[in-house]
Amino acid sequence: MNKRKIKIVKRDAPIPQPTPAPETPADPERGMTNAVKNWISERRENSLAEKDSTGRQVFAWQQLPDSSSKPA
Repeated sequence: MNKRKIKIVKRDAPIPQPTPAPETPADPERGMTNAVKNWISERRENSLAEKDSTGRQVFAWQQLPDSSSKPA
């Protein structure tokens, strides 16, 4: 069982400001950031490729000869 610590603050006592943790400089080679950027760019490329492929297929279907207009 944990005992909770009680912090006592006196009425006119100055409140000590916590020192901020030192920030590490942003590393451009961080794994997670680059992984997300790579995933987004890969997804964008795949989406464009799918759109081009679909457009070509639709165009090919439109170019099929119409069998009803040809005399038999």
